[in-house]
Amino acid sequence: MRTLCKLSLLVASATALVGSFPAQAKAHERARTKKAAAVAGPKAKNAQTPSTSAEPKMRMPLVLPLFVQDQQFTSTLVLVNGSAESTYADVALTSLDGKAQLSMTYHGSSRPSYIDEETAMPSAEGSQILRAVADRAAGPPIVAVTSLTGVPQHLVIECFLGTGVSSPMTVELAAGQTIVAQSCENQTFQVSDFGAAWTDARGGPDRAVGVSLTSDATPGSFAAFGLAPHKKGNDRYFSAVNFTDPEMISSPNTIFSGVPVGSPSLLPEGKYIPQIALTNFSPRALRVRIQYAQTTGDSPTVENAKDLTLPASSTKQLNLDNLHGGAGLQNSFVIDADGAPGDLMAKLVSTSESALHDVEIFAKDEKSGNGGSHPWSLEQGNDATLLLFNSAPESQAFTVLISGGDVFWEKTYELASMQTQHISIRNLILERVQDDKGKTLPEDSQSGLVEWFSGANGKGRLLESNKESAMARNFSCTGYYCLCNPQFLPGATSFLISSTVGFGSDEADICQSPVPGPCCNKGSVAQHNTSSASHSWSSNNTSIIQISGSSTGSSVNTYGAGGGNTNVEGDMTYSGCTVSIAPPGTVRVPYSTRLVSTAWSRPMSCQAGYAGWDRGIYEKVVDQFGQDFTFDGVSMTESLSIGRNDLGLTCDNCSGQENTYGGGTFDDRFSYCTNLCPASTGETDVTQVLFYNGIPLHNTNLVVEKCSSITWNSQ
Repeated sequence: MRTLCKLSLLVASATALVGSFPAQAKAHERARTKKAAAVAGPKAKNAQTPSTSAEPKMRMPLVLPLFVQDQQFTSTLVLVNGSAESTYADVALTSLDGKAQLSMTYHGSSRPSYIDEETAMPSAEGSQILRAVADRAAGPPIVAVTSLTGVPQHLVIECFLGTGVSSPMTVELAAGQTIVAQSCENQTFQVSDFGAAWTDARGGPDRAVGVSLTSDATPGSFAAFGLAPHKKGNDRYFSAVNFTDPEMISSPNTIFSGVPVGSPSLLPEGKYIPQIALTNFSPRALRVRIQYAQTTGDSPTVENAKDLTLPASSTKQLNLDNLHGGAGLQNSFVIDADGAPGDLMAKLVSTSESALHDVEIFAKDEKSGNGGSHPWSLEQGNDATLLLFNSAPESQAFTVLISGGDVFWEKTYELASMQTQHISIRNLILERVQDDKGKTLPEDSQSGLVEWFSGANGKGRLLESNKESAMARNFSCTGYYCLCNPQFLPGATSFLISSTVGFGSDEADICQSPVPGPCCNKGSVAQHNTSSASHSWSSNNTSIIQISGSSTGSSVNTYGAGGGNTNVEGDMTYSGCTVSIAPPGTVRVPYSTRLVSTAWSRPMSCQAGYAGWDRGIYEKVVDQFGQDFTFDGVSMTESLSIGRNDLGLTCDNCSGQENTYGGGTFDDRFSYCTNLCPASTGETDVTQVLFYNGIPLHNTNLVVEKCSSITWNSQ
C-alpha cells in the first residue's frame, strides 16, 4: 500500500522524530503549543498487546531538528510509506520503513521562498561529528541542534571559511533540548527571531562556509539542520544547510541529479547558473574534479567542468557560468575527490535573476542508496518531474512505480552511463503513456506516490515545480532497495525419463531494507514479483536432469536424462545480490507393472477338439521407487516371445496396444486354444516386454500358460 501523509505543524521552533505512518490516509495534525517536540513511534493494531516479533532489535529515529511556524514561516511535514503494505502508527513513529521531509515556506520576502529539510537518521554506528556546507550567504548560518540523549552534552562548533577554521566555540545542550543558534561568530547564542539573521549579518561580501559540530556524547546523540540567510535587493530568503555524519558516508564522491542549467522550461524564465560550495574538512589538500553530464534526448555527453586543489580546512565557492543546458533538466554533476568519505562536502544551488532566486539540489553520496519514494502532486497547477541519473560506468535499468487513483503504473527505463532521464508525470497522464503491462494512469489523477530503484547506486529526485508561483521543491529521500523473498513456482518437477517438461519458475520481490547492502532478508516489499532481476538455471546432476532450451529466463524446461533425484538450482541476481532456490526434481523410469486385479479367469471357448484358458487382468506401471504412474491416455504396447512350449502354441499377434485410463490402469488379456488340452500336464512360458509411451520397462513379465490356468508373474 503506497500512501503519503502530510502534517502541518504550528510550532515556533521544535524537533520532530518521525518514521512510518498510516497507509491509505492523508492526515493533517496541528500541534497546539508554540514550542514543542513531535515524537513518533510504532503503534500496534492492538494497543494492549503490541507485536514485537517483527521489530528490529535497534530502531534509530528519523529526526527533523527544525520546524518553524510564525508570521513568516509555514511548515509541512510529508511522510511517505513506500512499502507495499500498510503501516500502523500514531503521532510517534520510529519504524524504519518510512521516509519524511519537511517543506518550509518563508513569507518574509516579496515572494514566498521554499526550503526543504530531509530527515536525519542519527546512528549509534556513526560518529560524534556532523558536517555541512552553506552556500554563499549574507550572514552566518542559523543552526538548530537537537539532543537525542538523556544526559547533557557539549558541542564544539567550528566554521571552515575561505582561508581556514574559525576559533572553535562550545555550547551546552541539555538532555532532550533543542536550541537554535547563530554560528560562525565570536560567540554563539540562541535566537528566537529569524529576522536577527540579517540584523547581525556583516556588511562584507557574501561567503560560503563549512560547519562542523562535535559532541562529547556517544555517537547518534544529536541531530542538526541549518538555514543560511540571503539578501537580493530588498528580498530576504533562506537556503537549507543539511548536516551529515561523515562516518555514515560511503564514498568520497558526491552526486547532484537534474540540475537547472540555462533556461529550463519548467521554471520561471531566466538563465540558471550552477554554483557549488566545497569544504575540505580534512587536514590535507584535496584534488577535486567536477564532471558535468548533459543529456540530449537519450545521448549523454560529459565534460570536466572544473579541476582544482582545495587547501586543507578551507571552503571555496565556484560559479559555473560557462556551462550550457537545454530546455529540460537533463543535467547532472559528479564531484570526485581523492580524500576519505566525508572529507569533502558540497552544496549546489542553481541561481537566476528570475523570481526564483535559487534552486537547491541535495547532495547525495554516490553509494547512499539505489532508490527513493516521493509524493507527487499536480494540484494548484503544479508539475511533478522525476529526474533519474545513472553515474555508473555501464548502462543500467531504473524501475519506476507510480500510483495514481487505483492504478499502479510500472515501467523500466534503460539509462546509459552518465545519462539523466526526465519523466514528466503530467505528460504520462495527458499522453496516455502505457507502462510495461499496457496500463495507463487515470486522466483525473492529481496526486500519488512515485517510487524508483536501480541496480547499482542510481540517483534520482522528484521536482515539484510551479512556474507561475516561482516554486521548485526538491524531494530526494533515498533508500536501499534489494532482492528479497525468493520463491519457486513448481511445474512438472516429477517427470518421465526421456521427456521434456516445464519444470517451473522462480520469482522474488524488491524490498526496502533498513540497512545498506545488496541482499536483504527483511524490510517492506516495494515491488512484488520483480522483473528487474536476471535469472540463471543449472542442474546439480546432468546425468539425471538437463536444462532444455534457455537457462536465463524466469521459467525453465528440463529434460529427463536418467532416473533419479537431483536439484535444479535457480539463481536470481539484482544489484550485486544473488539469491538462490534449489527445488528437487525427480526423473521417473517405468520399471515394472503390478497386478491391480483379475477381471476373469475361465476356460477358453474353443472349437471342437481344442481346449484352453482365458484370463483378463488390470495392471499399473510403477517406477523405480515403486510409485504408480497415474497418467491417463498413455500408450501401452507389448512384445511377446515364447520359451518353453509344451502346449505347442504359436504367436499369431506378438504385439498389442492399450491406453491407460482411470488413474493409470490398463487392460491386459491372455488366452489360447490348443488340441493338446485338456490332456497335457505341460506348460508354455511367454515373456512379455511392455513399453510405456515407447519406453521399455526395466522388468519383464513371465506368463505361464497351462490347460487349466494362466499365471502372471506367479500370480
